[in-house]
Amino acid sequence: GTLSVNDAISLGNGSLIKGGASGGGVILNAANSYTGTTSVTIGTLQISNANALGSTTAGTTVTSGAALTLTGGVTYAAEALTLNGST
Repeated sequence: GTLSVNDAISLGNGSLIKGGASGGGVILNAANSYTGTTSVTIGTLQISNANALGSTTAGTTVTSGAALTLTGGVTYAAEALTLNGST
């Protein structure tokens, strides 16, 4: 299944990890203010807000087999993005 998060995530210096035992998906629809990293380790993380990945200072990592989907027709904040795996 897919979890849609419509409220802001404020973890302070915390990090956001999209993981889990099964694939599934998470959709982030709000501007988030956490300053730690964002990691997608399994399944799909979909964002539809320019600042959905929190602060741009820590960056985002997507593990091989996982996916980051950008939607919403907006310009996303400049942030380091690490894609692991092969095509």
